[in-house]
Amino acid sequence: VQSWPSLAGDADSHPVFLLGLPRSGSTLLDLMLDGHEKLQVLSETDALEQLVEQSETLTGQPYPACLAALTTEQIRSLQLQYFDRAEQHLSRQSGGRLAGTRLVDKNPLNLLRLPLIHRLFPGAPLIITERDLHDAALSCFLNDLGGRGEQGFWSLDESCLLYTSPSPRDLSTS
Repeated sequence: VQSWPSLAGDADSHPVFLLGLPRSGSTLLDLMLDGHEKLQVLSETDALEQLVEQSETLTGQPYPACLAALTTEQIRSLQLQYFDRAEQHLSRQSGGRLAGTRLVDKNPLNLLRLPLIHRLFPGAPLIITERDLHDAALSCFLNDLGGRGEQGFWSLDESCLLYTSPSPRDLSTS
């Protein structure tokens, strides 16, 4: 892990990130957490992916190398953009607002964006759901997840590859 200078900021105000692989139990945990009056769950948005692209644009470097080149001002700007996007998504989801609640960002594949999470929100709590890989891969294959083409669940072999490859992005070449 890259060692970056610590940023000022209250870690208690950072989002909680709910991560894992698809079909690992994150939706069940999402529903339980969303029932708590002091938590607001943001379900499966591309907010962090947009910040990856923005970081690359700001620095002119590819991800994750771009993270080391971000200035403190750029990081604060990216944090504000993240919360603005979260607020927009929450308003569409349930008319919810962040005021007085702690944000839980549930997107299992944000596991791929851990360097960005660490850079923008150092010390943010991470909850990583786990399930037996055999069960999770079979469940991905057997269920229509609506985004099959994006996640690579075209066949049982490709479902298994997701859970055994170093990176799910490797599927884009198969």
